[in-house]
Amino acid sequence: MAITRIIRHEAVGETLGLAMADDTPAALFIDLWDEPQRLRICDQVDARLEHRTPDGRAAFLSGPGGDALFMERAPHQSVSIGQSLPVRVVSEARRQKSARVVAAKPATGKPDGPFDAWRVGLACETGCTVETTDDPTPIHDALDTALAPSITLPGGGRLTIERTRALTAADIDTAGRRDKGRAADRALIVNTAAALTLAQHLSLRSLGGLVVLDCVSPIAPPHRPALKSAFLAAFKARSTRKIEALAPSPLGLMEIAAAWTERPIDEAFLNADGTAHPRSTLLRGLRLLEREARADRSASLSLHLPESAYQLFLKRRETYVAALNDRYGARLEVCAHNRQGPEVTHAKAP
Repeated sequence: MAITRIIRHEAVGETLGLAMADDTPAALFIDLWDEPQRLRICDQVDARLEHRTPDGRAAFLSGPGGDALFMERAPHQSVSIGQSLPVRVVSEARRQKSARVVAAKPATGKPDGPFDAWRVGLACETGCTVETTDDPTPIHDALDTALAPSITLPGGGRLTIERTRALTAADIDTAGRRDKGRAADRALIVNTAAALTLAQHLSLRSLGGLVVLDCVSPIAPPHRPALKSAFLAAFKARSTRKIEALAPSPLGLMEIAAAWTERPIDEAFLNADGTAHPRSTLLRGLRLLEREARADRSASLSLHLPESAYQLFLKRRETYVAALNDRYGARLEVCAHNRQGPEVTHAKAP
């Protein structure tokens, strides 16, 4: 089930994209206004060589904005410490990890912007089109799904996906299922559903590295390669990222290794402890404000934000206000309040 359509939405504060495999969300694109200098996949920049690893095989560099960069294959010894060289980003920075780069020639072509670079990594069907929409609901729904800790499996039960420092763990909860047949057959049904769902969400959430799926027992030996094949086929139908998987072990663990490329979706909106980042609250408020402004084309509206989100708004206030005024006229305002979430009200008459 390859990707058949891509939806794009330009909003105040963000550009959003959603790739769909038939009616199933397959991948998300997020470009945030408050991160103008963040290095994205396929970006080419001049970086300064800081030092090599003791064995000389890898190297650490600094980007134009001071970003720490890691090069798995160090530049030739003719490149001295402190010298600049062109590099290309192959894996974006993520929590506790620097962006990974490779050497690049200055003339090497690259996609026209982050959105096109994201599209290159998708497994799209021939004729797959990009649609610009004014209704961001499907994208917002997919984003909520990508940020949820667990997902309902087809037929019942849940798959919980949890990132740790070393790996991403996926656990199956069979509560609520009513599968019939032998225990091994029931296990195959739920494990297959979980493997297919995990493949979808590794793509949707931009997760990579080591992933372990804790399968339901008993797993008959003939079923193990089938689970691996089902998972790999589902993932490769959505993404061109390099991925490997092992058939479930006798202990029921299926190990997966996926290449990192884009930053995980959750890191754009959640803190390390899983709580909402002020950016998440700000963008949720701006989305709500735009929705109300589209619904009532003449009303004067006020967006009330918690203090932390409002302070983030103030850092780029001129940009946000200019965009709101251009879209809806000078009838919208943003202010702070002492409540937890964003609220939109009709502005009080002067």
